[in-house]
Amino acid sequence: MTICDCIIIGAGPAGTTAAKIIAKAGKSCIVIEKQKDFTNRKCAGAMNLIQALKFGIDPTPVFDAALQPIKGAKIYSPNGNFFEIKTEDFGYDIGGYILDRDRFDERLARDAEKAGAELVMNYLPRWAITDIDYKDGIYSLTRLLKGGEYVDISSKYLIDASGFWSVAGKKFGITSTLPYNEYHICLQYTIKTEAPWRDNEIISIFPSKNIAPFGYAWVFPLNDGDTIRVGLGMHPKAGNPREYLNDFLLRKNINGEIINTISGPIPLSKLRKTRKGNLFVVGDAGAFCDPLTGGGIINAIVSGRAAGKAVVADNPKVFDKEIKPLKRMLRRRWFARKFFYGISDTKMEKLIVKMKKRRFRSTNVDRELLKLLF
Repeated sequence: MTICDCIIIGAGPAGTTAAKIIAKAGKSCIVIEKQKDFTNRKCAGAMNLIQALKFGIDPTPVFDAALQPIKGAKIYSPNGNFFEIKTEDFGYDIGGYILDRDRFDERLARDAEKAGAELVMNYLPRWAITDIDYKDGIYSLTRLLKGGEYVDISSKYLIDASGFWSVAGKKFGITSTLPYNEYHICLQYTIKTEAPWRDNEIISIFPSKNIAPFGYAWVFPLNDGDTIRVGLGMHPKAGNPREYLNDFLLRKNINGEIINTISGPIPLSKLRKTRKGNLFVVGDAGAFCDPLTGGGIINAIVSGRAAGKAVVADNPKVFDKEIKPLKRMLRRRWFARKFFYGISDTKMEKLIVKMKKRRFRSTNVDRELLKLLF
């Protein structure tokens, strides 16, 4: 039996952020990751640098994995009108980056290892992680394949950073399967375009029920527009995402070679319960995705950081205090999403025309939306 201070399930940004904090404080932790490497991570890769800095996130790994700087966003109406947000209007040269998520995740994992965390890759698939027990204040995980042999590990703390499926959260009754209206199915192509995309430093967003029911489509430029990530997130019962995405390519006259495809669900729910005793549920596992945009990288890091600090302090209530500002922001954005994606295309057209005439006073689009909606 291997005993450590904390077991972490999942080596995404939430899990490895927590691991680094725990290890730097001289405590022992083991991070378990089901993938054998960090390739083909399921993420569009957009990261808001302004928001990251506001949350006190170290930008160094972001710069290391940056593929394309982003200086603004255009949100298009169903009829082609749009309003634009430019980061220079708020005193920033660059507002964010499109990341190489594979490189970003590996960088965070290696940083955690350098701090002293132990990383075990190529663990059993998520549905086979069933041998997790809790008894007398100790979590134990049996039959962990490590170094060619099976071992048992135990710890006082357990962090579930396993993603959408939340294996430990479900095991111990914190989380449950989300209803259909509280998650999206996402599909994204990376395309080597025949002609460069028109906006090479601007992300483009297309909310429309005809394009992506109860969600939106996006175009993220790479390599000055020669390559793009184009995808959509939509209600899982609204139809076939591939048919909708292929139709979107035709609508926007996007032609080229599809060089990569990723797909998967993302939670867009009201926040789940995220702690039970010494078990913390972070990142997508805790539904910390942004309900309005679907973005999850920053929120994963912030929630992982909160769990790591709680383990270091040996006080689980530290997590509750640390996570409050993030939960407050996500609750506000959930209300904005509820109305923004619930309206008809006719009302969406009118809303975006109104927003086009509006002078934005902050980068908090959700607040601007709520002002217009109410």
